[in-house]
Amino acid sequence: MTGLKCNVTSCASNAQCRCCRPDIQIAGTDAQSCAETCCASFETKSAAATNAVRHDVPNHALHVNCNVFTCTHYCDGHCEANSICVDSPQNQASDKTQTLCQTFCKKECC
Repeated sequence: MTGLKCNVTSCASNAQCRCCRPDIQIAGTDAQSCAETCCASFETKSAAATNAVRHDVPNHALHVNCNVFTCTHYCDGHCEANSICVDSPQNQASDKTQTLCQTFCKKECC
């Protein structure tokens, strides 16, 4: 399993800078930089309040699904990095496009 640190504290699934979901999806099919990736599983705390499913206990065995074909860590729909960091430049993302995978590394540069 890939270790995940999440600095997106505005996400409903974030607790203690860890993700509480059973898995996440990193998106950005043809990304050329980490700014072109995102956590497609991001959900605001207000949106989660209406959702019956709660994720509030950090999951240390999180599975990271990935469709960023241009990343060196991509392998058959999954992330193979030992650890990744999901972040937000504003640190208070209000939608998934304001999140990014800091661990992204373009294949031809690594």
